[in-house]
Amino acid sequence: MAEALLVRQAPLPGQWQWLDLAAPAGGVCGGGLAELAAAAGERAAILVWPASAALLLEIDLPLRSAGQIAKALPFALEDLLAEDAERYQLSWHRPARGQAIAVAAVGRELLAAVIDNFAEAGVRLSMALPEALLLPWQAGQTAVLLERDDGVFRYGEWLGGGGERSLCGVLLDKLYAGGQAQGDIQLWAATGDDCAGLPAGIERHGAAEPLSLYARQWPAAGALNLLVGDYAPQVRRRNPLKPWLPAAAILSIALLAQLAGQWQLQRRQQQQLQTLEAGTEALFRQTFPEIKRLVNVKAQADQQLLALQEQSRLNTAGFLALLHVVGGPLKEAPQLRLQRLQFDGDSLQIKLLAPDAASVEQFKRQLGGENGPQVDILAVAGVADGVEAEIAIRQN
Repeated sequence: MAEALLVRQAPLPGQWQWLDLAAPAGGVCGGGLAELAAAAGERAAILVWPASAALLLEIDLPLRSAGQIAKALPFALEDLLAEDAERYQLSWHRPARGQAIAVAAVGRELLAAVIDNFAEAGVRLSMALPEALLLPWQAGQTAVLLERDDGVFRYGEWLGGGGERSLCGVLLDKLYAGGQAQGDIQLWAATGDDCAGLPAGIERHGAAEPLSLYARQWPAAGALNLLVGDYAPQVRRRNPLKPWLPAAAILSIALLAQLAGQWQLQRRQQQQLQTLEAGTEALFRQTFPEIKRLVNVKAQADQQLLALQEQSRLNTAGFLALLHVVGGPLKEAPQLRLQRLQFDGDSLQIKLLAPDAASVEQFKRQLGGENGPQVDILAVAGVADGVEAEIAIRQN
């Protein structure tokens, strides 16, 4: 907050004055909101809310929790406000337990309009403080600031106000006439003000630029910041992980892509496995039609082959014998895939998928060896995965 700008509305319409709190010796600057935005840059601004537009009160409420106080305040102030409480922005502060609650009330519409104007100009407001609370003050004293036709006064730690200069003159008259000592009245005048029209005997305490005078008081007045509740500024918190967000995003995308690839591969493999299992089942049912229930295709096929081997010792002719003759070489040649099997009484016809014609010829030689069956290649046709061959096998 030390680098903020302290800002107040200048006497001329549409003009503003500001003081750089980081370098107050640089003096007060002035201009429009565009110049203020250029001077502020990324820094926040503390707005001095005009004393004539803020009502400062003290009220006793026998409540402790902040929630209870916030709910009760509009009803407690209803008789003290000129309009409905809903039309006011209320800021409150309890200095200590048992003490009266200090309240600042300003018009909601006016506050919202000012905030919007600053936001449109690119100026970020962090606080809006009642001007009267920025006057130097000590217990038992009254502080007054005169500037041209206006005046600001403070007569308590959380009490004060402002308005036309003539009203401040009346206040000083009453204080002086009431017996308040001259030393108990601190009178400040803006640079160049001649303090004309003051009650006789009251001396000017000093001359200063208002912002230079306020610059020493704003931290204590921060307890009655008007920018609370619906008007509280959004605090900009630096996220320590922000520099790593791009890398984390890239890593997340890479992981998602990898997971998607693994899922696609697993899905394709599962589909291929289902197709292979369906083909195996169909071939098993065609080969062993007498088996109606499939439980474990591999175990049942092994069992049937053992039965065929046992039967082949007793029967050297017919379907089972030819199937036994063909089964051994097929098992030893995994590159050959059986597509179809058919027996017409004395000839076993099979359809094979082979990588090439040479594999078919080699298979034929294995079957038709010495004392082997008669093997005839009926047809060979090229396909995308190799060749398909029709082979007829019969006993000599």
